[in-house]
Amino acid sequence: TIRGLAQAEVQSRTQNVAVFVDGLYIPRNYSIDMGITDFERIEVVKGPQSALFGNNAFAGAVNYVSIKPSLSDFEANAELTFGSAGRLDYKFALGGPIVENVFAIRGSYASTEFDGNRKNNFPNVTKELEKTGGYDREAFNIGVIISPMENLTIDASFKKVERSEEVRPGYTVSGNRAEIRLNCGPVTPNTNGNPAFYCGEFPNSAAPFQSSLSTRPSGDLFAPQPGSDTESDIYRIGLNYDIDDDWSFSYSFGKVDAQGQEITHLTDEPQGFGVSTSQKEGGINDFESHEARVAYNPSEGAVSAEIGYYSAKQQDDFAFQLGLVFGF
Repeated sequence: TIRGLAQAEVQSRTQNVAVFVDGLYIPRNYSIDMGITDFERIEVVKGPQSALFGNNAFAGAVNYVSIKPSLSDFEANAELTFGSAGRLDYKFALGGPIVENVFAIRGSYASTEFDGNRKNNFPNVTKELEKTGGYDREAFNIGVIISPMENLTIDASFKKVERSEEVRPGYTVSGNRAEIRLNCGPVTPNTNGNPAFYCGEFPNSAAPFQSSLSTRPSGDLFAPQPGSDTESDIYRIGLNYDIDDDWSFSYSFGKVDAQGQEITHLTDEPQGFGVSTSQKEGGINDFESHEARVAYNPSEGAVSAEIGYYSAKQQDDFAFQLGLVFGF
């Protein structure tokens, strides 16, 4: 969320925060969570930034900057985190020169999982969905860098990110508008004098909102929905050539193959006797881009200049499936 604008809709084709990986634009918000892969830093610029980063950067822009392979030193690191409720994170990276100062490679793998810690009070929920907020994420990255000449550098990378997310924790407040207790703002007509808003730290349960007039259940109630599954493959090739001390040329090619879906049931099998629905929705995205720049940036003087060319091609499909499931 930047400047109060959030990225929440899997179906939304247009974001209001533009996200990049090493300068490569990442379309569709089901692909922008890079997990805990091998990053040097994450750059965030609050918007409006559309003039510099495109029309989807109205609220701002985010750029993930990967750790590049070292042409001179071998590097290795590993991290492990574990905790309650099935929390387990581990990641490791290894890289260094194959030919010193000419060719280097670096690879990394990361996994993080969590069982969730908020109980789902929905009636007859299955064991797999008895808690909310769990996740299982994996990320793989490999990068190479080649410097055949002192003033020429070529780098390439491949990232693969897979995510399975359960329904996020939350609670339901039951009752009609007149029965839900809020605490500030103007009084809403026909609501027994109830204010229109809630001010202050948000409660951790539905109890403070609940009126004695309501006869319906409240609390952590979620229909049996696993949440979402996403998979993203990201390819990038970059070239940088220093023509002289003042002029430089750069080019980058990027490709993103991604898909994401939300599902209403763990399987398409019947959920008991009778008829129920099975629903899936999501997207399939195939995106590639080319960017070239010539820059003039003298070491002395107050004038610099840059000219560039950018093109992108995208196939973006929205998928929706609704079916009837018969159980006996």
